[in-house]
Amino acid sequence: MRHYVAGFCKSEHFTYRQWDRTINDKVLRSILKNVDTNRSNTLLIVSRKVLKKVSIKVNKELFIKIDNNTLVTYI
Repeated sequence: MRHYVAGFCKSEHFTYRQWDRTINDKVLRSILKNVDTNRSNTLLIVSRKVLKKVSIKVNKELFIKIDNNTLVTYI
């Protein structure tokens, strides 16, 4: 996995959580394509419906913590 995706830098914790949940960078790019990279202290909530559109079959929402252009954590 790379340390950058869609204009965002991934923290070590984020990279680990991404690996743990087996979500690849291609899916992440499609989720983050419309998110501004200069937003500070943002919580991005990705709905189940959006996850199904990008072929992720989970029954939970996805929470991504963003600070400036860094992806901090993945819940």
